[in-house]
Amino acid sequence: MAAVSQKLCLPKTKFPLRINPSVHEPAIQKAADFEGLYRWQRERCNAKGTFTLHDGPPYANGEPHIGHALNKVLKDIVVRYKVLRGYRIHHRPGWDCHGLPIELKACKDLRLRGASTLEIRRTAARYAWETIELQKDAFKRWGVLADWENPYFTMAPEFEANQIQVFREMFKKGCIYRGFKPVYWSPSSSTALAEAELEYRTHTSRAIYLRFPLATPTTVGASSDHRHQVSALVWTTTPWTLLSNRAVCYNPSHQYCVVRWRHSDGTEEMLLVGAERVDVLRGILSASGDDDLEVVSVVPGSSLAGVEYISPLEGGGDAGAKERRRPFLPGGHVAAAEGTGLVHTSPAHGFEDYSVGVAHGLDLECLVDGEGKFAAKVGGAYAGLSVLEAGTEAVISELRRSGLLVSESAHSHRYPYDWRTKKPIIIRATDQWFASVAALKAGAKAALAGVEMYPRTSVNRMLAMLDTRDDWCISRQRVWGVPIPVFYHKRTGDPLLTDESINHIGALVRQHGSGCWWELPVEKLLPPSMSAQADLYIRGSDTMDVWFDSGSSWASVLAESGYVADMYLEGSDQHRGWFQSSLLTSVAARGGAPYRRVVTHGFVLDGQGVKMSKSLGNVISPADVVEGKGFGTDVLRLWVASSDFTSDVSVSDGILRQTNEVLQKVRNTCRFALGNLGDYDHARHSVPYRELSALDRYALHLLSRYCSEAHIAYDSLNFSKICHLLVRLVPVDLSAFYFDVVKDRLYCESEGGRARRSTQTALHYVLGCLTKSLAPIAPHLAEEIALHYPFENGSVFKAGWDDCPEEWHQPSIAAEFGVIRSVRDITNKALDQARSDKVLRSSLEAQASLRTDSSDVSSVLTRHLCPNEASNEFALSDLLLVSQVGIGDMVGGERVGYCAEDRVVLHEGGECRVLAEVRRSSLCKCPRCWKFTSSSHDRLCDRCLKVVMCTQNSSL
Repeated sequence: MAAVSQKLCLPKTKFPLRINPSVHEPAIQKAADFEGLYRWQRERCNAKGTFTLHDGPPYANGEPHIGHALNKVLKDIVVRYKVLRGYRIHHRPGWDCHGLPIELKACKDLRLRGASTLEIRRTAARYAWETIELQKDAFKRWGVLADWENPYFTMAPEFEANQIQVFREMFKKGCIYRGFKPVYWSPSSSTALAEAELEYRTHTSRAIYLRFPLATPTTVGASSDHRHQVSALVWTTTPWTLLSNRAVCYNPSHQYCVVRWRHSDGTEEMLLVGAERVDVLRGILSASGDDDLEVVSVVPGSSLAGVEYISPLEGGGDAGAKERRRPFLPGGHVAAAEGTGLVHTSPAHGFEDYSVGVAHGLDLECLVDGEGKFAAKVGGAYAGLSVLEAGTEAVISELRRSGLLVSESAHSHRYPYDWRTKKPIIIRATDQWFASVAALKAGAKAALAGVEMYPRTSVNRMLAMLDTRDDWCISRQRVWGVPIPVFYHKRTGDPLLTDESINHIGALVRQHGSGCWWELPVEKLLPPSMSAQADLYIRGSDTMDVWFDSGSSWASVLAESGYVADMYLEGSDQHRGWFQSSLLTSVAARGGAPYRRVVTHGFVLDGQGVKMSKSLGNVISPADVVEGKGFGTDVLRLWVASSDFTSDVSVSDGILRQTNEVLQKVRNTCRFALGNLGDYDHARHSVPYRELSALDRYALHLLSRYCSEAHIAYDSLNFSKICHLLVRLVPVDLSAFYFDVVKDRLYCESEGGRARRSTQTALHYVLGCLTKSLAPIAPHLAEEIALHYPFENGSVFKAGWDDCPEEWHQPSIAAEFGVIRSVRDITNKALDQARSDKVLRSSLEAQASLRTDSSDVSSVLTRHLCPNEASNEFALSDLLLVSQVGIGDMVGGERVGYCAEDRVVLHEGGECRVLAEVRRSSLCKCPRCWKFTSSSHDRLCDRCLKVVMCTQNSSL
């Protein structure tokens, strides 16, 4: 028997069944020259075209997390596919290096709040460089194809200088201005924040209802009972802002009521509220048992014009009730269904409040300092108290003492937090530098009309955010960043900002880096024409918002492509971040969008759909996936590809194990092909398409369909569809059918025979197309295959991936084999019964009898029943994996074996009945091929005898 087995063409390959990714993947990267591939594709002269993906710079702070992996792998799949399709790609990796988190790290390392600006900047730069190296190593370990020899950094002098030139262009066009306006302010960071630097959390505020005594009650309602003082009832969740109260707003189009509130002790008072809020107010007051409300009069909102009230608290120099008289003012922002229909207005602490204040000339003074505490000028017991904590308590206590507090409750709502310190923010008016979104809005919308957004609905988010935004606060009260190049007159405080001064600073930054703003004397920083006036000016201390840094990256990275990228691809939070800041700066500076296509992905959640958090212990690190758990990079990448990235995606050990199983099945399939191509040289052994067997042509039809659908899926960024296609092709079409059938031919036919070479030819194409389709997602596996079965130019990416030949698409062959596979499924059901009863162990022990009521099906089966011995065709018994097959009519015939019957759907429509009956073969097992086609147990079957004799003769 050993002699017989030696005459078999058994698979031979050094391609391992399993690998240790921690060892093998880095070795594959080196052997396949992963880093050299980028240089090669940039230098090739026969590219179909160019493709630019602009890398949104990750923040140079902290270790790479699973969100980085999702983002970087998605980008890499895109660019690797483009390389395969013959494009020259431009993908320059970058890092966002400035900003508060890095500055805080620097201050922590220095352990000195009084460290000099230059010390902080040097320490911050060192930390950023260290983090960049850490992240870069991880990204390269993930197989990311990029211009690693020429990355960009927002702290590089060239980048900073280009950023200042973008600022200059925006200034020249009137888009940059300085103003005293409310901004999002972080007391924990002592700086202004952009909207993109906020995260919204569930927050519990101390909400209060309080009285605002009217100073002119007789003007409210002709039928009012004026024996009692009328008070406006107001609700607020920010009691601390009452010290800056300057008005109460009403809506002129709403109705208002004066209600009599009878207390349980027999006293009563008159309150002014919105008509639609009376029932709500009654419900709130019922908790105290004082819900006896009677509507005395109803008045239109317009009648409140000219009414005044006494502000409930003294603050900022107020002295007595006369000085605290405040107006009722109309406001379209006042909603009838919220609060009491009357809105306490503090222009220094609200955007709508500010608009009202400017329109009516109210005092805009801010009484809160940069640390979120009441300023000294507030006086009394309030000065120095944190407005969100002790200051709120002090205000409520005073209202309670003065009898103006009606009720207090805990109010849970979404509230903005500083995304870095995770502390609540406040709205605070202060002098800041702004970019006018209002001036850019029309141009930005027009530019977006020419941008393809994926998913398409994301354009609505961009437009909505533009509609609700008029200004972009671009100044930050930090030192680690690019300076706003402005000087201030020492005496007047007037800013000095001219085209000449900005251009001069830009040139200095290009030469020395942005640190020169703090290192050089003012006379050097001023343009030569003004250096003699250096004693009159001081340099500004604000730096630019980091979103301005990254938002102007197109100016440094996209010159080669005309300052427009083919694609931006980032998380969905970037609609209000990088996507928007890039759009605004590009529209302002050059009149158009910096991208043709914008792609967004969701966030990563755990297996239960819960946001990852260290406190919950559900964080999965990509380093742990790749190295710790031993899944390797390709499993990480396949997880990314198999996820619907347009929404939030989940990851867990269970999901990764399932992904690993899929990849292992693909690996086993490729190993089968490699093992059976060990003696095959395509240049010498390939069989022309028209001479291939029908089964081999069917395999190429399946391959053609798969590749066509895979190309469409890649082009449409539907990577999860590719994974679904793989699951259909590999285990179902290949392993369970095609490979199952051709094993006998590959192992038992003559090594150089036409029949075996036919299948090897098809197998060559299967391996090639499967490897190429996998390459963008699992480049390590693809290049490992190429190392064992070299492609043109070595790397699979250098070989390219063209469309399959049109002749491979054969619907008629597909229809025929669709019938055969359906009949095979029915036959397998009968075989399973026989195996279950221990009558059969192997399907090759069986002979099958097929019956059908369809002449078309009978004709298909008959054509494959006994093919010409000289042809390459497979017999029906081979296709069904039994030793003999007979075909009969559905009517008549005794059933003596195990039977299964089912319906077969026909290609033209309709269906027919097929019955399969199996029983043990009457012939003996061939000791070489194991088919039951031999006349005796110790004799080879005729086919095997012929092959062995030919082999022996050829060796003589």
